[in-house]
Amino acid sequence: MLTPWRVLDPGTVVVEGERIAAVLEGPAPDLGEAEQIHAAGFLVVPGFVDIHIHGAAGHDTMDATPEALEGMARFLARHGVTSFLPTTVAAKTEDILAAVANVAACQNRDLGGARVLGIHLEGPYLNPHWRGGSRWSTSALRLLGSTSSSSPGATSGSSLWPQKCRRTGP
Repeated sequence: MLTPWRVLDPGTVVVEGERIAAVLEGPAPDLGEAEQIHAAGFLVVPGFVDIHIHGAAGHDTMDATPEALEGMARFLARHGVTSFLPTTVAAKTEDILAAVANVAACQNRDLGGARVLGIHLEGPYLNPHWRGGSRWSTSALRLLGSTSSSSPGATSGSSLWPQKCRRTGP
C-alpha cells in the first residue's frame, strides 16, 4: 500500500460506510464479520485528483450540461479518479460562463462517480505567443471577474499568462 510517506507491506485499510476509517501497518486485525478484500500482490493507492481535464467518454466541460459532468464523473471514477476540476477552453465569454454556471450547479451534487471540486479556467488567459490552438482575448481579466461574481466558489484554478501582468504600484 502506498501512502504519502512510505510503502506499507503488509498494510490494512479499514473502511466504515464510504469513508476510510484507518490505515494500519501490518496484517489486518480481527475485524469479526466485516467484509475483507485481500489485495496481496496488488497496489493500493490513494485516489487521483485530476486538476485539468476537458472531457471524457464523449462528454466535455464546454457542453455545459449536468449530463456531461455526470458522464465524466462516472468514467473518471472507474479509472481511479476521486475528484476533478472540469476545465474550460478559450471560447466565447457566454460559453465559458455557461460552463462555469453548470459546474457551480453540479459542484455539491452526487454525480454517481468522481466529485466535482470546482472548475479550472484555461484561457483565454494564455500568453498570445505560446497559446497553441487557443484563442486569445484581451478581455480575459474581465471574464475572471465575471466568473467570480456569477458563480462564487466555483473557480478553483486558472491558467494565466504571467508575462502580461504589470505592476501598478511603485
